[in-house]
Amino acid sequence: FYLLSVSVTSGAFESTLGELKILNWPISIFEATSFWVDYDDKETFLLLEAFVTTTSDGGEPVKFVKGDLVVFPTGVNCRWDVYQAGSKHYHFYN
Repeated sequence: FYLLSVSVTSGAFESTLGELKILNWPISIFEATSFWVDYDDKETFLLLEAFVTTTSDGGEPVKFVKGDLVVFPTGVNCRWDVYQAGSKHYHFYN
């Protein structure tokens, strides 16, 4: 069960944004929907807009809101429930 290792930092600091160069990362725009994601690579993202809950098989839901900096490690398999359309800066690592 990998969802426990997901890292969520609420209200990312400007210093973190600068260190990671997050504002230079691509932006993904998404609609309110539900879908499954299998993370073959580590993903780090800054949620710009949206309200999202992710849940892995048998796991507790984890909520993300605007301003959260989230890291999904390689190997996570989870369902995304997007309750409000939004966008995120994102970066994948091999």
